[in-house]
Order: sequence, then C-alpha cells, then structure tokens
Amino acid sequence: MSVEKRTAVAVSLVRVAVGGVAVARTVGGLVGGLDRGWSMLPVVLEGVTGAGVLLGVFFRPCLALLALSLLVGTVGASDGAITLGAAPYAAQSLGVLAALALVGPGRYTLGWVVRRFRGAAISYPVTRQPTDIFGLKYLPTLAPRHSDDADFIVGKPVDAEVTPRNLRKLEEIVLATRQSGKLIVEIGVCRNAEGSFTHVLLRHKPRDAVYLGIDMDDKSFLDDPARSIHTLRTDSRDQDLVRAKIKELGGPPIGILFIDGWHSVNVAVNDWKYADLLAEDGVVVLHDTNCHPGPVCLFDAVDERLFHKEKFFERERDWGMAVFRRRR
Repeated sequence: MSVEKRTAVAVSLVRVAVGGVAVARTVGGLVGGLDRGWSMLPVVLEGVTGAGVLLGVFFRPCLALLALSLLVGTVGASDGAITLGAAPYAAQSLGVLAALALVGPGRYTLGWVVRRFRGAAISYPVTRQPTDIFGLKYLPTLAPRHSDDADFIVGKPVDAEVTPRNLRKLEEIVLATRQSGKLIVEIGVCRNAEGSFTHVLLRHKPRDAVYLGIDMDDKSFLDDPARSIHTLRTDSRDQDLVRAKIKELGGPPIGILFIDGWHSVNVAVNDWKYADLLAEDGVVVLHDTNCHPGPVCLFDAVDERLFHKEKFFERERDWGMAVFRRRR
C-alpha cells in the first residue's frame, strides 16, 4: 500500500474514532442526565460536532457549534451545573475539533490555516539527485516519503480547476510570444470544454503556426489540418512517438510548450524534457504550481541560469501557474 493510501486510511480511522467517541459520550450523557437542564445542551452540541467529524464536515461549522455550546452553557447554567456538565463536554468538543484540525483534509484544517497565513504554495521534502536533463539543476524525488507517481498529495483551497484569471494570463502570455512559423505543443488537452486553455491557444494561434495537442484521451474532434491543428492520443512519456510527430509536423522549434498533464513528479519531469526543442524566444507554461507535487517540485528544479521563471496566483484560491523563458 502506498504512503498516500496508508495516510488516507489512518485519517479515516482517527476521524471515526474521534467522532464515534463524541457521539457515544453524548448518548451516555443524555441517557444518564436528562434532569440537568441547560447544561445538557453543550452535551448535545458535542454529539452534533462528533457526527460532523464522522461525516467529514469541515472545521468552521464545528467551531461554530463549539462556540454556541460554550455560550449557552455559560448563560443558561446559573446553579453551578456548568461545572459538572457543560465545561467537561465543551473541553471534549474542543478535543474533537483539534483532532479534526490536525487530520481533516481540504479546507479549514490546521494545514490550510497555516498555508493561508503564509500565503504561499505548498512545498514538499525533496531529495535532489544528479541529472543531465536540459534546463534542470537536479532531478527531484519525493521518495521514500511519497510516491513520485502520485498526482495529488495535499490540498489547497481553489475556486475552480481553471479560473478566469488563468485564462487571462495565458492569453496575455500567448499574445506576447512570437509564434509565427513555430509549434505550439499542449500536454493535457481541452479538459474544461469552452473554458479550457486549449481554446485560448487555438483562438490566438497564427495561421502559419502549428498546434499539437497530446492527451491520453481521444481529442480528435479538435483536428483541423487546414488550420494546422493536430492531436495525438498517447501517453506523453512516449518520447519517441511524440518527437516523431513533432518532426512530422515540421518542428522543432516549439514556440509555446504548455504542460498540464498528469501532475506527478515523474510525469512533470518527463514533460519538461520537451523543453530542449524550445525556440530561443519560446516559453514553457506550467499549470498547477501551487500544490500538485510534480509542478511544485519541477518549478524549483528548473535552472535559473538558463530560464527566467515566474509564478502567478500564489496568494489566490487557485491551482497556480508558472512561466519559463529562456535566457539569452
């Protein structure tokens, strides 16, 4: 079992244990103390909080329930019952929330709060290995802590898979890049219908530029040889086939290399290898640089002596983008 799967199983077990204990204590409190009046409300709220943990409810609604339980217990228990009933249950609720904050995935977890305060992309424990891959200072690997084939390890809040600001930034990059007579290569094609990066690339493609889209799925509905638009259904790791197709279409050089395929370290590094076909004034655009392990590690590994590199939307609720331009 991979590290990611073991972690997911452990998180699920902790959630079931913490939530189950909270619900069980609430049931026991209700059965044994129905005459406690106001002090029982925090007990009930702990049970709701515990149920929220079991069902995967995020941190904020559970926090609101805890605050309500403390308020009701303090205001409603004037006879000292708060000491016997509400306070212990409020403390237990806080324990439930703390466990949820530590192990819960997605938004409103401890890791999410830290990232929001830092306003930065996620980083990974990378081991640097020697490499002769063009443009890289080193070959990144996450082993043995994580698999280099993992597409996703830890999350970050996002608004959408592709945001309008992503599309505007790509449009800005494309319009600023001289593509005439060059090749546009996109890895990971048309995943968001009309809101995809593919349509930005095709809309602004010069007539004498050639587009090649590479994807594991069939994207032949985009093919239009009269407009020099072609797709290739294959794994981008088949370097021989992809390079043969590029040569068949009259390339290199590549004017724009857009990488948005599988987001593991191994595949991101593989897709970067096509950068050796880049024109002197060409650019590489990399999507998902805020949390996916491949793009995050690849960005850091690219050699600043050979490429000017820039990240975008690090402080936004966004998957992030990066642009690399060859230094001359």
